Parts: sequence; C-alpha cells; structure tokens
Amino acid sequence: MYFLPLRDFLLTYTFSSVMLKLRIGGLKLNERIKNYEKTLGLTLEKFGERLGVGKTAINKLEKGENNVTDQMRKIHLQEFGVNEEWLLKGSGPMFIQSSTFSLDEFVKKSWSK
Repeated sequence: MYFLPLRDFLLTYTFSSVMLKLRIGGLKLNERIKNYEKTLGLTLEKFGERLGVGKTAINKLEKGENNVTDQMRKIHLQEFGVNEEWLLKGSGPMFIQSSTFSLDEFVKKSWSK
C-alpha cells in the first residue's frame, strides 16, 4: 500500500484493488457523495439500488468507513452524471451537462411551433 501525503490531500492506493480516500480543501469524498445523494432526493435504499450495492454499504461509504473503489467511482459518474472533477476534487459543478440529443425535447419543440 502506498500513501501520498500532500497539503490537505491523501491518496491511498493498493495493488489488489484501487481505493481512493481523498480530502482536498472543503468536503471529503464521502461527504460529497452524501451531498449529491441528498441533492437527488434519494433514500439510502434507492441510491444503493442504482449503484448495485445495499443500504449498509452506502451508509458505511458516507461515514467514511468504506473506501470508494475505482469501479464504484465510475458507476457514480455513469449512473448519475456526476462531474468527476467535483467528485474527486470538489471543484466545478456537481453534475455534468448532458450534450446528448433528447428526442422528447425535439418533439416538444417541433409540436409547439
């Protein structure tokens, strides 16, 4: 296991599985996860369902008892559209803006003309 201490920054890395423990400036990683869960208005159960884990795992993650694995981080980004820079560093907007085409929006605009 390697530890890389920097000013207000701690990165823990293991070879068997990548685990991130980050604290940069303001909120810790686990606090940011709890923050956006609340922003989405999800319960621990619903949040865990969408991430493929149970309520207990989410609770431990939010308390900082469990580390965020690389796979879990990717699920947060893909499932919820969380901005990776915000999740890891606390900078930038919480969510990324979708640049995908929305058929629903296109139809609404087309029919309103």
